[in-house]
Amino acid sequence: MLPRAAAADPYSVALLWTAPGDDADTGRATRYELRYSRSNVPADVTAWWNAATPATGLPWPSDAGQTDSTVARGLQPETTYSFVIRTFDEQGNASPFSNVVVATTDPGAPAPNTPLLTSPDPGIHAYPNPAEGNQVHFVIHVDSPVGDQVELRLFDLSGRVIADIADGSYPQGDTVISWPRLSRNGDRVAPGYYETIGTIGRAPVRERIILLP
Repeated sequence: MLPRAAAADPYSVALLWTAPGDDADTGRATRYELRYSRSNVPADVTAWWNAATPATGLPWPSDAGQTDSTVARGLQPETTYSFVIRTFDEQGNASPFSNVVVATTDPGAPAPNTPLLTSPDPGIHAYPNPAEGNQVHFVIHVDSPVGDQVELRLFDLSGRVIADIADGSYPQGDTVISWPRLSRNGDRVAPGYYETIGTIGRAPVRERIILLP
């Protein structure tokens, strides 16, 4: 199944994987079971599995070869977790354990006595993230009173440009733009992990986004 994982926010991790079949690579499995733990997975995966925490809210399996996903919630900030997933058929027969994926949640909110920035630096914020559906919104923040030139592109993990998010002059303050999840070729961008990289004026900006099916 080769699941992949990435932090979604300080309290959750998004995972995507390729659905196996009910019979090898054909058909549709009956259910998934995903477990996670802060402990590393040893050679004896069964012992780790029996002690790990079951994730809730898992999707029903798709047809073999399709992408399935979930978000493991209720996690601790800035903490590393290991994840393993299995599939089951209608008779309750379990697949072998998947590969182990490891992800670290983002830092949590600053402590109450931590001073906050009174004037945000130029930056971007994408929401929802992880994103489902066909719309991802980007908040572009510009500090300059006369506005600034903004250039944002979406890259896949191999460094290939997938889409142009913004290219133009933006006024001071926050501007929200909507990206319809289309590539430069007009195709719907596939689920996965991407990086929004660009500049606001001379300042580099970057944000990871996760697209769900």
